[in-house]
Amino acid sequence: MATSTAVIALDLSEHSDHCFIWYAEHVHRQGNKVIGLHVPEYWGDVGRMMSPQRLHELWTETQENAKKLGEKYTALAAKHGIKDFQYISEDGKEPWHIIIDTSKEKKADFIVMGSRGMGTIRRTLVGSVSDGVVHHSHIPVLVVRDHKKHGKHE
Repeated sequence: MATSTAVIALDLSEHSDHCFIWYAEHVHRQGNKVIGLHVPEYWGDVGRMMSPQRLHELWTETQENAKKLGEKYTALAAKHGIKDFQYISEDGKEPWHIIIDTSKEKKADFIVMGSRGMGTIRRTLVGSVSDGVVHHSHIPVLVVRDHKKHGKHE
């Protein structure tokens, strides 16, 4: 049986938890390599709007959250029998760019990510990470929606 490499986009949301567990229970096969990828909040554009001390505090908090997230998903991977799991936290301004670049670098076969279920207007105005990945990915993208959190017809 051939094995695959999956990049799973992770963040601090419940959507991310649901996505990871759904992958583990419905898609994962023994021998697959799973890369959990987190792109922390980008604070570079707000540097002029706050003091250097506050910016440093936010950056430190973001890095601590990224570390805790890695520990959480490493434990969750073990709980679900995912033996070949690697957590990566990669800084960058545009998360979808980082997801695409990492999937190329790691020679991933597919990308798995959750959806926050933004409405059409909000998604059009601010964009969405999943839209960016789906429209620019060179490999298949599985977008996992949590049917309990989303309406039936949005």
